[in-house]
Amino acid sequence: MAKGHSLFGAKIYICTTAVTTDQDQEDFEGMAWVQITQATSKSQVGNTEELLSEPLLSGAPARAKGQKTPTDVTITVVNNTADAGQAALKAAGLTSGSYAFKFEKTDSTDPGTNTNTIFYNRGLVAELMDSEGGPSTMDMKETTVGMQQFWIEVAPEAIA
Repeated sequence: MAKGHSLFGAKIYICTTAVTTDQDQEDFEGMAWVQITQATSKSQVGNTEELLSEPLLSGAPARAKGQKTPTDVTITVVNNTADAGQAALKAAGLTSGSYAFKFEKTDSTDPGTNTNTIFYNRGLVAELMDSEGGPSTMDMKETTVGMQQFWIEVAPEAIA
């Protein structure tokens, strides 16, 4: 039976220096990262492809893959004005610059010898907004990051 794992302990990071061009794995690994703490969720991460379909006069429709695009990400956090990562996220949302992001899962089979899966990308950060809520909800902030290059996924690997 397959064993699943939760995202408890996953981490989200932002680089506080604007990035103007596409980056590769080595570029991302050389950046200085600030963790965005008290994140409660993030939307899916990956590249999507448009599936094209054209009806035919007879038979099944003709199908093909269309343009691939990186998914945008929505990040939700418990508001913490003392958190350096949230301050960096807020500052990025007030500019027109593109900022790098790192998402680290908690899927290492042995954290002492293997890394976790990591996703890298860069994008435009929308201004932080108050999330909806009621009397039984925390003070939350939310933003969307419009990603500008294809996602780079780094599978777990042995720690050197």
